[in-house]
Amino acid sequence: MERCPKIVVVEDDDQLCKFMKRIFEHLLIDCSVKRSCEEAKKYCVANRVEFLLVDLNVEHFHDGLQLFEQMAEIHPEITRILYTGEDPDDQIQHAIDSGVVHHFIRKPLHVKDLVEAINVRRQA
Repeated sequence: MERCPKIVVVEDDDQLCKFMKRIFEHLLIDCSVKRSCEEAKKYCVANRVEFLLVDLNVEHFHDGLQLFEQMAEIHPEITRILYTGEDPDDQIQHAIDSGVVHHFIRKPLHVKDLVEAINVRRQA
């Protein structure tokens, strides 16, 4: 039996965590929510993860980018999806252009944006 793909979501908003867990369960993706970038890094290193979805401002501004840079080196096969309510600044744009960020989503999050980000990488 084929196992479900796994996504790690780094988010500190309880309502948003519940919303995303429901979406990913509906898509048959195993969803693990972490409250910090450090927790997410430890989990990704210890488990097989296909997707990493991170709120840019979950702890301190741009901690999500630092996590993505580390994951790009340690596990480049993990699809890295960044979301934030901010407009992309130069640092975010550079991360996108260099491939550290595979997909960028602007808040508010919409189901179609999450599904598109997952499906684009599944078909790649």
